[in-house]
This record gives sequence, C-alpha cells and structure tokens, in this order.
Amino acid sequence: MPKKKSIDVIIIGAGAAGLSCAANLLEQGKTVLLLEARDRIGGRVYSDNHFEYGAEFIHGATPEFIEHFEKHALPFIDSNDNSATYQAGKLTEKKDPWKDIEIISKRLKKDREPDQSVTDFLHHHKFPAKSVNQFKAYVEGFYGADTDLMGERYLALAEKTEDSKLNKLDTFRPAVPYVKVLSHLLTEKQKKRIKFKHVAKTIHWSNSAVQVECLASGRKKVLTASYVVVTVPLGVLVGEHPKSKIEIIPDIPEIKTQLNVFEMGHVQKMVFKFKTRFWETLTEAAPAFLRADPEYYFPTWWTQNPVRTNYLVAWQGGPKAFEMSRWSADRKITAALTTLAEVTAKNVQFIKDQVLESHNHNWSADPYTLGAYSYTRVQHKKTPHNFSLPFEKRIWVCGEATAKGSAQGTVHGAIEQGKKAALQIIKTL
Repeated sequence: MPKKKSIDVIIIGAGAAGLSCAANLLEQGKTVLLLEARDRIGGRVYSDNHFEYGAEFIHGATPEFIEHFEKHALPFIDSNDNSATYQAGKLTEKKDPWKDIEIISKRLKKDREPDQSVTDFLHHHKFPAKSVNQFKAYVEGFYGADTDLMGERYLALAEKTEDSKLNKLDTFRPAVPYVKVLSHLLTEKQKKRIKFKHVAKTIHWSNSAVQVECLASGRKKVLTASYVVVTVPLGVLVGEHPKSKIEIIPDIPEIKTQLNVFEMGHVQKMVFKFKTRFWETLTEAAPAFLRADPEYYFPTWWTQNPVRTNYLVAWQGGPKAFEMSRWSADRKITAALTTLAEVTAKNVQFIKDQVLESHNHNWSADPYTLGAYSYTRVQHKKTPHNFSLPFEKRIWVCGEATAKGSAQGTVHGAIEQGKKAALQIIKTL
C-alpha cells in the first residue's frame, strides 16, 4: 500500500454524521473526501417539499443543534401533543397521553443486573394486560424496537434522560425540508468534496494508511487516505446485502463484536394527502396525533399541527413494520386506510375517495439503510456504550447508533457523533 496520500480522511456516507464529521475536519483545514452511494445527501433524512420520507422531528432542544438553526436563520416550529385515542370503539381526547406510559417507565432500572429484555421486564412486574399492550405499542412505535430484543437498562437510560428544553418545550420540527437543515452543515464550496453514486465496497488498512475501493458508474476506483470514517447505518454495517456490504481487509472482528450490542429498528411510514382535513372535526381541539391499540396495523397517525395541511402520516414501528417491509405498496395502503377508517368512524370507501396521493420509502428494504434507526439490546457488559475508537488507529465508526441514551436513533445524536470522531482525528493529524 503506498504511503503517499493527498487525502487526510475519507468519509463513507453523506448523512448527518458524515456531513458533521466533514464540516469539523474541513474547518480545521483537513483534506476530506465524502463517498455517498446515493445521488443525494441526507441518508435517512429524505425530504420532499411538502413532507418527509424519513426523519421529521427534533427531539430535545440540543444547544448545538438549536444554534445551527439560529446561525443559518432556519425556522422551526413547536410540536404539540394534542392526542385523540381510539379505544372500545370510541375516539376520545387525551390531555396527558403519556401518563400511563410513565407509570411503567418509572419502574425501569438503568443498573439492572443482569440486564433483561423489555418483554421480560413487563412480565416480571405483572402489570395489567392493557397497560402492557400500551407500553409495548409505545416502545415499538417510538423506538422502532422489538421488546424481545431491547434491553431494560438501555430503555431506562433513554426514558430517564431529560431532554433539553426551549421555552419549556422539547419537541420540534423544521419549518423547511429537513435536508436543508443538514445542507447548511457544509458550504457550497465544501460540498464539492462529496462524490455521489460512489459505493464503498472494501476498506484495506495498514499501519500507515487506508485504501477504499468503491464502485462509481460500474467502474472500480481506489482512493488512499490517512484515515477512514464509516458513517453508514447500523443495518449496513452488520448486514450482508450485496449492494451495500463493506468488507474490511484485514478483518477486524472487534468492530462487529462492539456493534453486537446494537439492533436496527424497523419503521413503516406512509404519507397521505387528502382532499379535506376531515380529522380536524373529530375532537374539540384539532388533533396532532390519532392513536389506536397495537393490534392494528398503523396504529399511530399524525398531522402537521400546528400547521394545517392536508397531509396525514401513518406510522408503524417494531416487528410489524419489519413484516410489512415485504408487503406490496397497495397492501400497506389498504392496511393503513382500513385503520384510519375505523379510528375516525368513517366509511372505508369515503377514506379511499379522499386520498389524493400516497408516499412511502421502504427503509427496511433499502440496501443502503436496511432499517430505520437503532436501539440497544440486552447488555452483557456493564459499559457497552464505551464504543472504542479508532479501530487499529485508522478506522472510525460513528453515527446515531453510537450515540448515548436518548440521543441514540436521532439526527442530533448522529451530528454529535460525527463531530466527536472529527475532533479525535484532528488530534492525530
């Protein structure tokens, strides 16, 4: 492997973590090249002008993230939790939709020894069956998780981490397409360092350098640098999909060993545009969320409240979402609209006639994602989040999966991890 190199760092993936890492390295005058398999930036942030295929909310007023909005004069709006819940054949407003969830969450222990699955936690405490169903639905929906796999210690940490607040609020959404928020991480000149449709296939490393082999327009390219930062989603890191698998030579078993504590969650998100906002008259206050019991497919729906639009989002997380990743688009549409009809007490045909558009990106089937976002499994070590970096002094792995607590699975968590890797690399260059 040649020792002479003109690139300090190759970053694989131009999602939130990759862009953040690049921004911090470039700010310090380092030579950076980003390789992106897709023809766009953002990764799981994938925006249409009117809706989001992927990430949509801002969870917590993380100071650095809020400062980013202010620095670039990017507007964002407060998200409210006006909820209407469908139970026993009736849709009713709920002033505190999280009250029942918090009763169970308070029993979680972040120092549980030995750790156990969330399913086992629920079983051992013998909560009422109705409460268990609601809690499982929450974990599956919010975390995209399988309660048989998620660990109690992780959930306790995530649930008991106090999100930063802004004017007593902790949930927001950008008032511009989310990808524009990430776009401002780099200047227009810096964006020229991104190579689109460059699919990383192999990382060769030695004590002196790394070489990344990639495919670009069907042709193999070999790039050499001092370091490589891998920011692709967890599903790709541990997956074996022929389009996205990245081979490391010589193999570093420790990478997958450390990643084994994480699990990729699954979500199915469908966006519908309707002729009218018929849901606004269902309750006294225009609902932000409509919720049903977990036996339904797509039990959670949300509006763009407080912005009034004709779009509704249907949401399914967890094992059912993975199941549906193998369904046809028409089958998912039918399941979603059937649930919506029952929840709103409308005729199914009325609901179908109201639909103007439907949209869905199947993240679980996307070879460059293979899931939605990550969570932590049952832990068999006391400090599983001490994710050791770098590997063999040449390879960094970072993204939302390596963030801690409630930041795991979030855009701001990915940005934080990208910056952390950059700062570590800067010290070595």
